[in-house]
Amino acid sequence: MGMDFELIKLIFDNLEYPLYLNDRSGKTLCANDALLRLYHCDRDEFERLYADVYHLKDDGVYASTIFERVLQQKEAVCDWSEVIIPRHKSSINLVSQSPIFDQDGNVKYVVGVNFPLEMIR
Repeated sequence: MGMDFELIKLIFDNLEYPLYLNDRSGKTLCANDALLRLYHCDRDEFERLYADVYHLKDDGVYASTIFERVLQQKEAVCDWSEVIIPRHKSSINLVSQSPIFDQDGNVKYVVGVNFPLEMIR
């Protein structure tokens, strides 16, 4: 059941909720179109301004990061978080992030999905 990258990207980008993958240093490796809509930007602007978890925290986009808790606890974390984008209404999100481990049991990636409060039905 081998899926090619283009099909996986098509599925990823057509999901309704913001989905992303970060490496252990906090760099966003991929983000779907729904995440770009959450941040009110195109892909270039996202990569320039929002593709680093620690910069987001330093810039006040997030008061705290669930990402750091996933790294410390080495387990999935689900919690509420506020996204604060300049010149836009802030967004309350239910955020679920899970670790992906390397062969030695270290967190290699963190996959996450945001459920903006206004989208939860």
